[in-house]
Amino acid sequence: RQQPLLDSSEDVDVERTSGLSVGKHEPQTVWELIRNPIAQLQVLCFLCTSLPGLFIAGAYKVFGSSYFSSDRYLAAVGSAASAANLLGRIFWGAAADRVGWRTAIVAMALCMMALLLTFNGIAKLESEPAFLLWTCGLLFCYGGNFAMYPAITAHLFGQRRSGVNYGVIFCLYGIASCG
Repeated sequence: RQQPLLDSSEDVDVERTSGLSVGKHEPQTVWELIRNPIAQLQVLCFLCTSLPGLFIAGAYKVFGSSYFSSDRYLAAVGSAASAANLLGRIFWGAAADRVGWRTAIVAMALCMMALLLTFNGIAKLESEPAFLLWTCGLLFCYGGNFAMYPAITAHLFGQRRSGVNYGVIFCLYGIASCG
């Protein structure tokens, strides 16, 4: 059983786990963090695991209206998906504490990928329960990003400046998602 995500007794050997030579110190400035290859990789991973959820959250209703005529049903899907997002944050945060953040983030990404790759096919079936389940599943996974990435940032770059560091990571994610 792995230690909780923020157990300070467990140091991350970033060079060994990533192959990148970044040093053993915490970034002291915002620019130092932005230039850090591990931070850049973290932003890329954040993009890959959150953009599908962001896309579905913003477009499920327009996409679903091609297959389902009831606006009330599509609104209910949105409400249920929002609840799934909340539950996903709790579940994936607990999973990261239980099995470790690397295992949890990979499991979340694989789950999201499988749901996203089959989403169009499920919609074409015109099955309301299946569309609801897939949309909720995608937003369940999407919620995990916001439970795990703040803790991952603290784990990789230290707890002392974790609020500022995660703020930078999140802003870079926001800027990159506009492109």
